Amino acid sequence: MRRVLRPTVLGLLLLAIGCGPKPIHRSPDSGRAARPGLASPAVRLPARARVEEASRSWLGTPYRYGGVDRRGVDCSALTQAVLGELGASLPRTVRAQQRAGRSIPVKKLAAGDLIFFRLDSSRVNHVGIALDSNRFIHASSSRGVVIDYLMDAYFHRRIVEARRVFAD
Repeated sequence: MRRVLRPTVLGLLLLAIGCGPKPIHRSPDSGRAARPGLASPAVRLPARARVEEASRSWLGTPYRYGGVDRRGVDCSALTQAVLGELGASLPRTVRAQQRAGRSIPVKKLAAGDLIFFRLDSSRVNHVGIALDSNRFIHASSSRGVVIDYLMDAYFHRRIVEARRVFAD
């Protein structure tokens, strides 16, 4: 009986410690009522920090050449919509977006930067939005809106340029 009781008590004690209440951290304005899903204005993140949040709602949207909404979207319409939601004004086409903002080294990519690719032609024909230095979201013609890795061999050798549209 003693051999069974001791491990059971020890297990229950460890379980109770591990499942205890988590500390609550409150910001100075946490008492204010806010609409669900929106950060209060006092703690609103800069546009670049909100890129992933704004783009996630597009995940799974089917690809449609010339599409501009959630029923189907192409790569440049996706970048225009997501970054437009965050305050950037982008033209509609890949070629025109390639002239927006300023060119930056790919090694300095940050959330919100545009990444241009030459996928299957001699000209730049695809654009995505950096989520960080290695992940980007884009409208894939075969998979719809997805997140991929820049270090993936397929994308890495097809990167042409990166451009920053938000101020540093």
